[in-house]
Amino acid sequence: HVGGARQVGLAVRAYVVPNGIDHDEVARALTPMSPHALAVGRWGDPVKGFEFLANVAAQLAGSVNVWAIGPSAWSRPNLLALGEQSALPFIVKGFCLLGTSEVEGCPYVVLEAMAAGVPVVARAVPGYTDLISDGVTGYLVDMPSTMAERVRRLVKGEPLRQAMGAAAQMASRAYTLERMAAETARVYEEALH
Repeated sequence: HVGGARQVGLAVRAYVVPNGIDHDEVARALTPMSPHALAVGRWGDPVKGFEFLANVAAQLAGSVNVWAIGPSAWSRPNLLALGEQSALPFIVKGFCLLGTSEVEGCPYVVLEAMAAGVPVVARAVPGYTDLISDGVTGYLVDMPSTMAERVRRLVKGEPLRQAMGAAAQMASRAYTLERMAAETARVYEEALH
């Protein structure tokens, strides 16, 4: 430590070289990403709809990239496997979130996307239908071709994507940790009496 050496009277020749950063990397992080849709799931579980997702990705090739977070021992056209990691950093930069499961409970990833102002395009199945208002906070679909068309619509329509994202963000405010805790406590209280 140069300062300490000088304090005890030692003559020290020192050079301070400040840290440097990769400005291009920072610029890339600030630059909007290419149009992409994000899907999150345990892709080895058949109920999560991997084949549905792969079909959607193939239909979007050339116009919208599809990224998938979760176990990724596969390779498919236009489907980038990001592996197992936190979805939130990718959600906030996404154009939309895809929900491909055949059945859902109350998926956290959908609530996170909605809170981030990101529209959700999902299969019209319970779990998704409980959270998404079709045409308002996202889209509910039955077929891969319809999902691909709705994704293209969101990517091409910035005002539509922003309006749906704002509506999704507003709707997400009903799903707070405090509300969940209060409702859980109420259920336990009723069960005990």
